[in-house]
Amino acid sequence: MPNTSPQSFSWLHLSELRLGAPVQRTQWAVLQQPLRQDLERLQTRLGLRPDCVCISGGLTEYGTPDGFDALQRFMDTALRPLLAPATPIFVVPGPSDASRVERVGFGLLALRGWFAQPDLPVLFFGGEPADRKPVTDAFAGFAGLQERLAATPSTWERQASPLVLPGDFRAMSLTHGVQILGLNSAFLQPVLQDATALGASAGSLGFDLHPSQLRAFADLGDPARLLGLLLTYHGPQALHASSRATYYNALNPSADVRRFLLHLCAAPAGERPRIEMLRSGNQLDGLIYSGRGFCDPRRSTDPEAGYCLGRLRRGAEQVEVALWPRRFHAPVGKFLADQDFEDLDGDQISLTLACRGLRQIGESSSDEREHPDAKVSSASQSGRRAASAAAPPPSSHGHLSAAAIAGPTQGSSPQTAQTYSRPEVRRLLEGVLRTDSDLMAFLLDYFPEVYRRLSSGMDRTSKHNLLLQIVDSSQIVASLQRHDARAFERERRAIASE
Repeated sequence: MPNTSPQSFSWLHLSELRLGAPVQRTQWAVLQQPLRQDLERLQTRLGLRPDCVCISGGLTEYGTPDGFDALQRFMDTALRPLLAPATPIFVVPGPSDASRVERVGFGLLALRGWFAQPDLPVLFFGGEPADRKPVTDAFAGFAGLQERLAATPSTWERQASPLVLPGDFRAMSLTHGVQILGLNSAFLQPVLQDATALGASAGSLGFDLHPSQLRAFADLGDPARLLGLLLTYHGPQALHASSRATYYNALNPSADVRRFLLHLCAAPAGERPRIEMLRSGNQLDGLIYSGRGFCDPRRSTDPEAGYCLGRLRRGAEQVEVALWPRRFHAPVGKFLADQDFEDLDGDQISLTLACRGLRQIGESSSDEREHPDAKVSSASQSGRRAASAAAPPPSSHGHLSAAAIAGPTQGSSPQTAQTYSRPEVRRLLEGVLRTDSDLMAFLLDYFPEVYRRLSSGMDRTSKHNLLLQIVDSSQIVASLQRHDARAFERERRAIASE
């Protein structure tokens, strides 16, 4: 039976199923039995069974109605036998789940200015449904699947977005005290389908999670206070730079309104899965988990396939997020702990947050405030160890620690109080941003005015010089800390020890 305690909620997370890909059927024949065996072992050892399945897009290869019909059969015959009866399956689309638009009309051509013309998103989300028709038509196959899944008997309450953007939904379970918000981060895919033909203008395009998608659910009231889980295909690092800039504020605007403590998304094809910190300002709110795909279209054999089990446990004053990321190892024919996650302790990653007065989406602030101070717990197979905010630094195995993850607390951290000389700031830049690609991405995300002044002939030292001339050192240090708190803490300690 699924978990029935309102203090505990668990899920199975998948992405990139890729029904219709040439290698998918062959890979599933190899992975099906090891997946069943691994799930059974984990569920027995941990004493949990998924209360739902969350799939972060990449459901089909081509986004056609036939592809989604095949996906429905796959879910009924291959996935559901692994689950308890009536376990809900929640899905959002990825770029591959949009069918190809044969004729790019005026509406889609106009959307090519999405990130350059601020009025476009306002008109798109605030206009008539006909204004969004080119996009909704491209996701028609996905929308049909979503409707069928929503019709499956369940104790969950589901609500589609009033904007009727395919993939945007809210599901609530008062039994588990959880709400899942799914958002379509790939809705601009019809605009991007011919990006290779756009030439230089292709660089101005990208994917978006727009605040209007969140605001559409603000009036869907419920008296319960629910733990929030966000489900999308794209994580923040895969979004357009301007969208990434508003991502954190849109999700958790302040310490008074913590909408989400977990974001489940897919790792882009060819990239390693990753864990990031979900923050509002300097406050640690939770985790962003970019999971490994279950189908690896690049390989016909030895696929780099994976999945994740997760659990939320809510106490009177704290909530624990626990993840068990798994990866298939072809030489042994088994799923094992995914060692690409440096923060594994045994086979688990976990984070404990102190948070009272959790608020639902759209609930206004009152005198009762959340307490977002964080502590991290790392649990191995043999037990769980709690760490306070004054925990020691990460071990050589890279376990999560409050110092590395939670970052500074306002007004009290030695990092924020310390002043760094220019040579020390250069060391921090070199240590935190180890490749030129890392440096360029950092400048684009945090200091676009510096990025625009770079020229193709500039070496790394020249780029550092330009940054230090334009931006105050304290701003650079604060941005480095937010960009990669673990690496920053490592370099800070190295400087302090000298």
